[in-house]
Amino acid sequence: MIFFSEIPILSIQPLVENAINHGVMKKTEGGQITVKIFKDADNIIIETTDTGVGMSEKKINQILDDEYSTKGVGLLNIHKRIRKLTGSGLKIKSVANKYTSVSFSIIERKK
Repeated sequence: MIFFSEIPILSIQPLVENAINHGVMKKTEGGQITVKIFKDADNIIIETTDTGVGMSEKKINQILDDEYSTKGVGLLNIHKRIRKLTGSGLKIKSVANKYTSVSFSIIERKK
């Protein structure tokens, strides 16, 4: 039996871009970005983590709020697309001045 999953177009690239622009580039010393793709039960998990400036819980909630208007809509758009496709959107974890992790899961399909 072959397992496969289709990763939505332009879902990983904006996460990496955000990690660069809003995470590591805002630190004088820069930082590191990690992209992981792994299997968990019947899901494929895509996760980007950066060692940038992090963000508050309030900021995370604003980013994922359909009604909140910001100048950048990249993460909100990805969140909506992933949520429409899978039923759950982006998961964001962050600690100020330490890291930010953004992930989403896709159900693995059997071929």
